Amino acid sequence: MIEKIDASMNEAKLHYLFGVLNQVKSQLPFLITLTPEERKKLYRKGENQFTYIRKTVHYAKTNSYHNPKFIDINDLENKLETAERMKMLTDKAGEIYEAINDTTHLLYQELYETSRLLYMNYRMIAKTDNKVMEEVINDLKQHFPRTGKKKNT
Repeated sequence: MIEKIDASMNEAKLHYLFGVLNQVKSQLPFLITLTPEERKKLYRKGENQFTYIRKTVHYAKTNSYHNPKFIDINDLENKLETAERMKMLTDKAGEIYEAINDTTHLLYQELYETSRLLYMNYRMIAKTDNKVMEEVINDLKQHFPRTGKKKNT
């Protein structure tokens, strides 16, 4: 069944959105891109880890006389606040990513189903010795070569 999606985006809108994304990126000059190998070496981040970190920073602040001298509590608090805000951004960006990705998949699904319908229609027309449709069918069927053996009839 073909699900109709009412969506359109022109080139101007695409360039505008790229500009917005570039503006967001420019507001975060400290962003770092890790390789997959580097990412695997990092500690897992989850709610348990965030709770542990929050509590540790709290204790470091309230018991500063027990902290090693090389630990800057203000820097620690700033990094915690930044990490929490980055998590909020990650969550929001993830929602947007998922919505864009889901919409793209549904658009491709609709396009594919409609293309299959058109292909079957063209194939029926080609059977009436329509040379133009035979060329169209020969072009389109190259995208899905058969790999199975032909049945002997």
